[in-house]
Amino acid sequence: MATSDTIVPPPLPDEQERISSATKFITLAVILLPLFGLVAAALFLWGWGFSWVDLGLLMGMYFLTAVGITVGFHRLFVHRSFETNSTVKFILAALGSMAIEAPLFKWVAVHRRHHQHSDKPGDPHSPHMHGKGFLAGLRGYWHSHIGWFFSPDPSDLDHYVKDLHQSHVLRVANSLFFLWVVLGLALPAALGGILKGWPGVWTGLLWGGLVRIFLVHHVTWSVNSACHIWGTRPFRSNDESRNNFVFGILALGEGFHNAHHAFPTSARHGLRWWQPDVSYYIIRLFSVFGLAWSIKVPSAEAQAQARRNGSDVSLTSPEAPGARPDVPVLPAPGLMLIFWMLLGAASGINLLQIVWHVFGWEVGEISIAVPVGGGIGALAGIFLGLIRDPRMLVLVLAVFAGAAAGAVAGRLPWGPVGEISGLAIGGFLGGLAWAAWLFSEPDGPDRVEPPSATDDILAGGRTGP
Repeated sequence: MATSDTIVPPPLPDEQERISSATKFITLAVILLPLFGLVAAALFLWGWGFSWVDLGLLMGMYFLTAVGITVGFHRLFVHRSFETNSTVKFILAALGSMAIEAPLFKWVAVHRRHHQHSDKPGDPHSPHMHGKGFLAGLRGYWHSHIGWFFSPDPSDLDHYVKDLHQSHVLRVANSLFFLWVVLGLALPAALGGILKGWPGVWTGLLWGGLVRIFLVHHVTWSVNSACHIWGTRPFRSNDESRNNFVFGILALGEGFHNAHHAFPTSARHGLRWWQPDVSYYIIRLFSVFGLAWSIKVPSAEAQAQARRNGSDVSLTSPEAPGARPDVPVLPAPGLMLIFWMLLGAASGINLLQIVWHVFGWEVGEISIAVPVGGGIGALAGIFLGLIRDPRMLVLVLAVFAGAAAGAVAGRLPWGPVGEISGLAIGGFLGGLAWAAWLFSEPDGPDRVEPPSATDDILAGGRTGP
């Protein structure tokens, strides 16, 4: 059981060789352009090579396999930030393996090695330590993003997973890696065939299988690369890890990387109210049903002790060499506000279009839905962006997720009427799930076990259980 020992923050690291602004711009473009290209391809193929079914398979398989990586491989198996039963461990190991990033034991070993040597010699995927200048920065980015994947494995990887080898369940799950790979491709293909016939087999395999693998890989590797290059550094972590809001969203909370490196055994990475951490919400949901316990989250005192002068520090802040104080840095709450506005606008447009279809109106759908629905949705998004209570944010996300899932499920068999009915029912069920989560926590969501200062390898210390 974890103790409540005071966490002594590590000393500030020696400054790494600064990566130039041009290098950071190019790495940002290389990361974002494939994502924009994927969206463009989906829009171009809509109606003949991509449909609602394919979108559901892509997002559903992305979510399941990403949860296998973030909740299972990372927070449970690498850092033991919570405990669960053997059945849940087996399922999470299977889902994480379907992402096809590596077998369980290798993934855990490489990541523990990363924490032990973060941004220092021995780190398997640091973007730093590759020399000076523009080309060296690009080499570092390439190595941290995907180049390291082709390097020979260190000879001591088994040394990092002695604890996992002691579990029969995890040994079995690890040995079945290629079965999970096949299932990760066969499941979306089979579901596509059931919902769309033979053409659905191939589009399901493409979007729910191959494209989904690319998307999960790209987002995961971006945490390795981007989150050690650009973002904010609110905590002392003895490395170059950074909180990156974009990948905090895309990677289900993993992008708040500086917080993670400051508190490696914490089940929660998004430690501020405006940092949505879907992986942590899932762990809390597990606890509602008795499927997770001994959940570790740093206390407010430990966070204050580890904070850098009480504020975020980024490469563009006055503390950084070569900073430009005259260039304002958009605060993360501002990004959160923009996120809610965009989400609200998109939801408003979609909802008004659904109403248009239900009533059978043929004129003015786009010309009215975009300004009216988008405007009302954006105003609602501004209101949501001002909410500071994390429990209320969880409520909004639960209702939105339930409504979106219900709308997709209702549209497939019953069209627009089923879509709006599914939206209402799904939102209601999402609210009920939130109520069950809230009322199961009489002491509040953050009064859980803090990480211990003696958590050895899980915090990047000594290399054995």
